[in-house]
Amino acid sequence: MPVNLNSGNKISIVIPCFCAENFIKGTIEKTREVFGEEIEIIVVINEPKEDTLLVVKKIFENDKHGKILYFGKRIGKGMAILEGF
Repeated sequence: MPVNLNSGNKISIVIPCFCAENFIKGTIEKTREVFGEEIEIIVVINEPKEDTLLVVKKIFENDKHGKILYFGKRIGKGMAILEGF
């Protein structure tokens, strides 16, 4: 059941990713299920491979509330979360 967001406040969810190509789709789908379609999801990809990037690009191709930050190198989970803000 989605969270009630009628307060007018905007919610952004930051998802840091490292080699997440096998589970990021499910994570994004579950996040949308819990929080609804109108929240902003920011996926921060901090890996040298482009596998996760390609998966997330496909998921967000028609999604105006999805954003991708791609670093192409390891910056660590903590820095990825900070970069998402």
